Amino acid sequence: MQPSMLRRSLITTAASLAAPSAFAQRGQESFEIASSETATLDGRHWDVPMPGGTTIDAVHRSVLLRFPGAADEIADLLRAGRVLAQAELALRFSGTEIVPEGYLCREALGRKIWTDDPPSWHVAAWPVRHAWKADTERGPTFNASVNGRRYWTRYGASDARDRAAAIDPQELSHYAPEARFDITRLLSTAAIEREPGARLRWLEQGGFLLRKVETYDSRYRAPGDAYEWAMPTGGHGLRFSAPRLVLAMRRTGGSVSITLPLALRADWERSQADGSRPTALLPTAAEVAERATRAMQVQGPRPAWEAARLAELMAAAGDRVSAWGRIRSEADHKAYLGHLKDLMSMPPRYWQGWSIQDDLLQWYAFRELLPAPAQDHVRNYWRAWLQPDLPTDAFVHPQSPDAIDYWRRNQDWRGRASFFRDGYNYAVSTQNFNHTAAMGALLGGGIIGAEIGADRAIADGRHGLEALVLRFWTCRSPCPARR
Repeated sequence: MQPSMLRRSLITTAASLAAPSAFAQRGQESFEIASSETATLDGRHWDVPMPGGTTIDAVHRSVLLRFPGAADEIADLLRAGRVLAQAELALRFSGTEIVPEGYLCREALGRKIWTDDPPSWHVAAWPVRHAWKADTERGPTFNASVNGRRYWTRYGASDARDRAAAIDPQELSHYAPEARFDITRLLSTAAIEREPGARLRWLEQGGFLLRKVETYDSRYRAPGDAYEWAMPTGGHGLRFSAPRLVLAMRRTGGSVSITLPLALRADWERSQADGSRPTALLPTAAEVAERATRAMQVQGPRPAWEAARLAELMAAAGDRVSAWGRIRSEADHKAYLGHLKDLMSMPPRYWQGWSIQDDLLQWYAFRELLPAPAQDHVRNYWRAWLQPDLPTDAFVHPQSPDAIDYWRRNQDWRGRASFFRDGYNYAVSTQNFNHTAAMGALLGGGIIGAEIGADRAIADGRHGLEALVLRFWTCRSPCPARR
């Protein structure tokens, strides 16, 4: 097919891209467009182009997918006297990662169940508004649609100006080996582009952003176990193959005319800087040292013995948070980058046990040291645990049979049990369970506090603190009645 500019000088109408119901009784033809290009966006590598890739996860890795040449191929089909009845994006299942690289993962506690009981994960897809081209130098990155020249409005192509509304997620798994997304509306309406010809160009220049949906998986909750050892699977990759466009078309009684925008225009735009700036930015070494020093300054008047005791505890260490406070100069910047890498390797809802206070202190004492993507990562961790959109009475106790039965009945990866919500903030357990649950709900709720529903988690934590930690566990006989 020769990309002649003369063939793009025709007039188009929206009718050519959406068959009216009158065609329902006529014969239907099916066509596939399989020539595609991908690029990976990784939230751990902000400015590194990664051409290719077919593995997505729900934490850091997304994949851009486009179909070079699709506009001309579809235009030729329309000009041959056809109208579009339906368009789908199709992906084939190609496996899941058992042990993902670069993430905390308790392989010994999960490998067998992840292997013997494969997950039923889903792919989310968004139409991308900006043109891109896979390339080791100027390809898209987590920060940019064109590396060094044109930046996403918000890193990860996560702003509405970078991508349109999500298409309904589709399962892609051992049980559903092909996912099909209905994209007819994107070609037949002005949802992504005003002109029909521009909609076809969008398929080959912008395409789709793909990401796994499940940030953890209640499928792997063990009966009677509160610790969720095998559940934090958000970083486990979901692999796809054979991406293609599947078109259902019907013959018309006449010819269809369509004009396409010049493909060269997008090439020219990619070669020009647009004045935008990256939004995922690391603080400089000097800024990190200054912020860490400021965070460790003793606030308010303190007696000498107390200041000495604080210094003694800092020197003792043995925790996961005090290292942030030992950054004192630009020479410590390498250690800072290591701390960030460790933080970003923790998937949502990863069980930290009785040291969760270290993660909470990291936020409340050293938040200014965290760049914006790292702050998002911490918020996502607590969103997964607290499920703020759910009211307290929607939860069941984490160790109850209902916690298992809910998933079996509903196949809902989110589940209805959380260590930090209903269970241990309302029912007496061991003291460390009750104390940790209250702490996580109160302070984790504060981390996501700007969101609707965060007040529910905070209210649960307040109840756990007041009714259990401060009354039940500290009271003299008789104690309040147990629930």
